[in-house]
Amino acid sequence: MIEPELVDVPFLVAEQAQRPEEGYCDLETLMAGLQQAPRIGRYQADGRFQEDRHLMLKFHQVLPEMIEGVGGGPRTLTYGKYKLASLQKGSLMLHLEWLPEQVLGVSDCKFSFAQTICRSMGLEVLLLDLHGPVYEVLMPASVESMLRGLSFRAKRDIVERLRMKREFCIHSEFNNESREGQSVRPIGAFGWHCHRCPQLCEA
Repeated sequence: MIEPELVDVPFLVAEQAQRPEEGYCDLETLMAGLQQAPRIGRYQADGRFQEDRHLMLKFHQVLPEMIEGVGGGPRTLTYGKYKLASLQKGSLMLHLEWLPEQVLGVSDCKFSFAQTICRSMGLEVLLLDLHGPVYEVLMPASVESMLRGLSFRAKRDIVERLRMKREFCIHSEFNNESREGQSVRPIGAFGWHCHRCPQLCEA
């Protein structure tokens, strides 16, 4: 049964189990799962999975490009770019695959693998169910769009983790000043504000 927070979120579900004993899969396993006729669609409130034929068509159009791109570079480096996070099944606790300071320290944090698949399919986020203990999260995006694409429960978790790791504004254009010692103060439960930033950084 799908978690209520993930109803209507785009999913790619592998037909066969991909190393379910591991918390996440390596790139070779991921690509194997993508090539084995996965189902793409959304879970309904009653737990049924409804396939999206349009997304399936888009996926098969971009799959050759993904295979070619993955094979063209160092696998470990490519793997490091393919996702931003994973969600623990059941609890939906979010696990960052990149350290927050690494993500926030980049002005335009794009991940090539996620960008290829999500943008080509017209999605902001795609969850992969490879039958392991987590849902892999594919995003082509910055922290801001990551927060927009996930459920409230996941947003709350990542915001709390970001607050514990670093106390500076999440707006990328202000990161450099903030990292150099400018004052940043928390406001409310889900945001920060710095004296150089005109906006409240809300999740």
